[in-house]
Amino acid sequence: MTGLLMKETYDFVIANNPYFLERPSWLMYATCVHSYVFWIFYTMVFVATAAGDNSYWYRYRFQLTLFLGAELYAILFYHLMEFTSNTPPPNLVPYFESEGPYLLAMLMVGYKLVTSREEVEEKPKTH
Repeated sequence: MTGLLMKETYDFVIANNPYFLERPSWLMYATCVHSYVFWIFYTMVFVATAAGDNSYWYRYRFQLTLFLGAELYAILFYHLMEFTSNTPPPNLVPYFESEGPYLLAMLMVGYKLVTSREEVEEKPKTH
């Protein structure tokens, strides 16, 4: 295997996530959808975060809430299939060390969506 961290990734998956190497057809399709569709929403989250403008989160909360729901559904379905398969993860700590950032990111995006407010400019009072 050649490429950046390919051998290390392969070795990690063998030791901690053997189900991923079985590559059931549903997982291949889900990976394609995730790769070719979800990048749009990841870009929206990146722009909202980089802009530092709370109103961006408020303005696009509907689209980002749909994304968050789809992402949550996907990861919960994946874990259900993973843990009920013939090859569940043998080592839970390393497994969740690699899966944990997804859950943490969803919590952070959810927090931003719940706490975002529309920015309203105050107009100067006239007498």
